[in-house]
Amino acid sequence: LKQGHDYLFDEKISVPTFSYIVDRQPNDTFLQLLFDLPDQVNDYSDVESARYYTENKGLIVNNKNFEVHYTHTNVEKKAKDQLEAVIQAFQGLEKLWITKEDWSFAHYDSDTKQVIFRKNVNGIPIYGSNYVSRLKIATTKENEIDSKFSVLAIQTPITDLTEHFELQPASKILHLLEANGISSEDIDSLKLGYYWVPSPKSNRLVSLLPCWMIEKEGHYYVLDELVDMHKHEDCVTRDENTKAPIYIEFKKQGDTVQPAEIDAKEEERYFPNSRKVKR
Repeated sequence: LKQGHDYLFDEKISVPTFSYIVDRQPNDTFLQLLFDLPDQVNDYSDVESARYYTENKGLIVNNKNFEVHYTHTNVEKKAKDQLEAVIQAFQGLEKLWITKEDWSFAHYDSDTKQVIFRKNVNGIPIYGSNYVSRLKIATTKENEIDSKFSVLAIQTPITDLTEHFELQPASKILHLLEANGISSEDIDSLKLGYYWVPSPKSNRLVSLLPCWMIEKEGHYYVLDELVDMHKHEDCVTRDENTKAPIYIEFKKQGDTVQPAEIDAKEEERYFPNSRKVKR
């Protein structure tokens, strides 16, 4: 692996799977927590997005995928460097989450100056599209802070639906990948993670499925997306009690491999210093 410090388990792992009620935090919550004078915020919302602007802050909520884009000029505290600016920004956003201790540092991109924080459950990171489990913070030379996250939050577990999955050893999975043409030299990391899977029965429910996440070229992929696990029964994840195989199915577009996390391709961004919106 490119990240040689990763420890690969040689034993099977038993991991609980969880189901949660998904809460959609109201826009008013963000207005009250992120703006000094919520009643003086300019509202330019329409069907597609909710848009709120002041002289030095902008908040855009996509009503379709629930991504949030929050931009503001860091006028309260002049940061000495970009790292300090990111820390200040994270501290300013911590109040949005009830369980802020569940968030941890995940990645820093020195080229784009972006920092990713990721939500965890029992110390295991969650992976999902449209920033449902990520907080991205970037800084600009103009002393602007650019943040992306989601209005969706998992807060209430449904204990009756908790099961345990048995995952094969990481060392065995690495051999499986190599046998399917994916060299360990092309893999950045192999991590145990939870995959965020919306319920087909209700948009208020989500399942967190334990799985192996493969990081390649800055993207994460679920093992089932890279390898046809129906052909490798000895490596498949199983229900610990029934021993039934667990597959994560994807709606593939031809032979195209899809990352585990897909975000909006088009986005709006508000530039506080210029008071412009870019689509």
